[in-house]
Amino acid sequence: SCKFSHSMRTFLLPTCVAALRGFVDTPEGQIHYRVWGDLHENATALVMFHGNPRSTAEFERFAPMVCREHPVVSFDFYGQGHSDDCGSCGDNGTVALEKFAGYVGQELGRLGVDRFVPVGQASGTGVAVELAVRYPRSVTHLVLGNPIWYFPEVEKHVAAYMAMTQHPPLAANGSHVLDAWTNFNMDGHVPAGTDSASLELTESKTVDRLRAFWTQHWYMRAYLQHNPRMLHALRQIKVPVLVLYASEFFPVYDAAGMNATQQRHVLLGALSRKVETVIPDAFEGFFWANASYVVPIVSKFLEDVQLV
Repeated sequence: SCKFSHSMRTFLLPTCVAALRGFVDTPEGQIHYRVWGDLHENATALVMFHGNPRSTAEFERFAPMVCREHPVVSFDFYGQGHSDDCGSCGDNGTVALEKFAGYVGQELGRLGVDRFVPVGQASGTGVAVELAVRYPRSVTHLVLGNPIWYFPEVEKHVAAYMAMTQHPPLAANGSHVLDAWTNFNMDGHVPAGTDSASLELTESKTVDRLRAFWTQHWYMRAYLQHNPRMLHALRQIKVPVLVLYASEFFPVYDAAGMNATQQRHVLLGALSRKVETVIPDAFEGFFWANASYVVPIVSKFLEDVQLV
């Protein structure tokens, strides 16, 4: 196991330059990514992967706060954000997370990124884990936010979720846009706040969902295909791992019959070097909604985590 000091120094949370953008050419289509900060040769970059359906926008608050210490590179999965739709996926196909991680690793090499920390949120944790497995000499740490691993019997709930999130009929008065907003305003049955930050988060998530209504099943299908491999991949991880869970994550998914608490114990048991931290008053989206709380936790973990 690992430990690190939870005594947080005062963070002024300085920001850096607006994100630069790039694209990776792949046989399935172009992958879009954004860079915050300076990718100089001595930097240890955070390589971040969003949940489903989201985009690099998920990290628009977190990345500017941390990129002076650690530049950030964040990638959109196929059919989400500004990445192309997957040209070869069709209605029933997808791109394996292992393959996607390979494309990301090749681009990091072209960018001159020699040391990095994969960071995944929810569905993005699968890609982060695969990147860490593929490039053990380059990866110094691993950060997993609300990591997901499903018991086989829970996969039926995920299939039901996929069916529920298909694109609603287009309405002449645009009510389908309001439906998407309402869905995210009750994300996970946890009402969103009415303060400006919460409303901005709901707007960002709504835009991402409208973009990915037709294509989000590619990401979910890729994660489900990867699910049987997840524990095996985690057991190969030798670097320290920070596992971040939102406080509201377990009650909601346990109530939905998805055994989130029990699955957490199994997932954590597959990691030999880990630190677990619960983000209070949070559900999904804490890299945005709770960015100022999460930044010092991640920074301290990267500074002084040690093997005991």
